[in-house]
Amino acid sequence: MTDIIQTLKAAISGLAAQPDEAPPFEVFYHVNPTAPENNLKITELLTWTGNNPQALVEQQELSDFIIKLSILAPFKNNLPLLTKLKSILQQTLDNIQVYTIHQVNAETYLIGQDEEGNFAGLKTTLATT
Repeated sequence: MTDIIQTLKAAISGLAAQPDEAPPFEVFYHVNPTAPENNLKITELLTWTGNNPQALVEQQELSDFIIKLSILAPFKNNLPLLTKLKSILQQTLDNIQVYTIHQVNAETYLIGQDEEGNFAGLKTTLATT
């Protein structure tokens, strides 16, 4: 678990728009009580993120999300950095999916599973729609 968290923290460390700003992503780790089950249920995601169980959730592929990010101000013209982030996520996690929980401040989770079947990834509130 600690290795994955450190790897993900290192992957986002260079993504801040300014050196004194926090990265636009947060690392998270959630123990999957039904591991090694491979699928994340939307209701579980909403529960452990503290969101309304009736919230609208949009699912997309990691590649599509990275393309959308590449046109946002913090990443504009910085596709190599995003490509590196994508590569690190793919090397570190399995079954990666991107979930956007639509609400007043939309939250997007890039979620995959570690070797033990637990969920890990990144969270952002960057608007990509």
